[in-house]
Amino acid sequence: MKPCLYLHIGRPKTGSTALQHFLMKNRKALLDQDLLYPLTGNYQLSSHLFAYAYSEQMRKDASLPDIDAQALWGKLGEEVAAAGVSSVILSSENFWFSDPGELKADIGEDYTVKVVAYIRRQDHVIASSFCEEVKREQVSLNDDVQRYALFEPRLKLLDYFEILESWGNSFGPENVDVRIYESLGQGGIALDLCKQLDLQIDQLSLDENSINPALPYDLLTLIDNVSGFKAGDAAKRRFVTAVSESFAMLDSDPAYNTAGLFSVELRRQILDQFKESNEAILSTFLGRGTADLFPSLDHEIYSKPSEEFDPQRISKLLLGMHAHQEKVNIRLIRRLGKLERELEEQRELLAKVLKIQH
Repeated sequence: MKPCLYLHIGRPKTGSTALQHFLMKNRKALLDQDLLYPLTGNYQLSSHLFAYAYSEQMRKDASLPDIDAQALWGKLGEEVAAAGVSSVILSSENFWFSDPGELKADIGEDYTVKVVAYIRRQDHVIASSFCEEVKREQVSLNDDVQRYALFEPRLKLLDYFEILESWGNSFGPENVDVRIYESLGQGGIALDLCKQLDLQIDQLSLDENSINPALPYDLLTLIDNVSGFKAGDAAKRRFVTAVSESFAMLDSDPAYNTAGLFSVELRRQILDQFKESNEAILSTFLGRGTADLFPSLDHEIYSKPSEEFDPQRISKLLLGMHAHQEKVNIRLIRRLGKLERELEEQRELLAKVLKIQH
């Protein structure tokens, strides 16, 4: 009987990184349940090399050399056979941008393929991407959010039906499992996937903390202002990392919710672009013809985030940044200690060699 290959294809901004951390953290426990998360093709805890094998641009962006896709699939087959499992899962949000026809040709008849795709309401994706790009200094909070949101190339990538249809054409629409991100309950994408694969959840370690949390407006404002500082890129990156990791010190405050950067009117403009496409997903992949694919905007209210700075929040943030720096220092001290021991071992070895020569 052929093993079942689950291809988790993303999409981006639906918790893929959190899922991949979960899969790697629970790799041994998953093996005990007859599911392999392979080391073959694994890059940064994800199965990215399988996706990169089909995209010169992605390899270039990741500074990677050419990848022999057929050799990679062959190596995977060896790992699956050695593990003796009946199911294997590859997870990379970059599959979303891959040509499923090319993957189908290289996979051949070695596996029964099931495609798992998580999709998110398009306005949510755009709002999340905007805030993420502020963190990366690619855009500013002062930029025109309407122009950003309605940028045609960005909207084209959010036509989910076009992409899902290509996967359905390659592997059969009945083998494409479309999951709605907004419908995920507590436990998020990892728990949802476990349920879909009938895994024993009580034997696995579920971390409900977000790997890449959405920062509130006041913290994004601090990061946004870093671009004006006369500091090197490395110093700026360390500051952004410290602020992001210190976010856990703050209590949730709706007043600083960044969702309000995008008004209901703008969100409606975005969603109107995908009305037919989203309806096609309902009928083709979910077997429903008359319903909303995503939660409706009708009862949602988006208020502009507060621009006031709360001294208590800033104090907690500074404490968190101090704690972050202490952790960095401890890691550095441990690393220096290890280097000192290695140097001492090399010195003793050199002394022995010199003594033998004399």
